[in-house]
Amino acid sequence: MNQIKKGNVITVRLNDVQVQALQEIMNSDKVQKKNLSATLQYLVNQYMVFNKK
Repeated sequence: MNQIKKGNVITVRLNDVQVQALQEIMNSDKVQKKNLSATLQYLVNQYMVFNKK
């Protein structure tokens, strides 16, 4: 996952595996479509936390 910081905005580029995982989440009944944005934000935050080490 590549990220570019611009002020308070972060642009994230997902690789093919990450896009596939996100599509699987979207197609499952585990996350409602209206909550998908929050889910993606959570995944980005977790990525950022784990990669600070």
